[in-house]
Amino acid sequence: MPLNSDSWSWEPDWKGNSWLMPAGDYGSMTFDLKGGANINVNHAMLGKVQKGTFNIDTEKKTIRMTGASPLHGKPQDGIVVDWGDV
Repeated sequence: MPLNSDSWSWEPDWKGNSWLMPAGDYGSMTFDLKGGANINVNHAMLGKVQKGTFNIDTEKKTIRMTGASPLHGKPQDGIVVDWGDV
């Protein structure tokens, strides 16, 4: 990577970044294309399961989820306005 480039790399370690989220099994996200663009999210840390749909915008490099949110911790629930806009 050139010295003056606009690229960077972050190599996190848990000890230095434990403030991000508590350690734990946050669950799983399963995407499938059976009958549509579907997503199933098992929020193991939150004790809930969500089923929804997703759309990938390849030009903007974004994903929109409806009816489900990505894996996250409980403290983030009161902060994030739109979990579906990732």
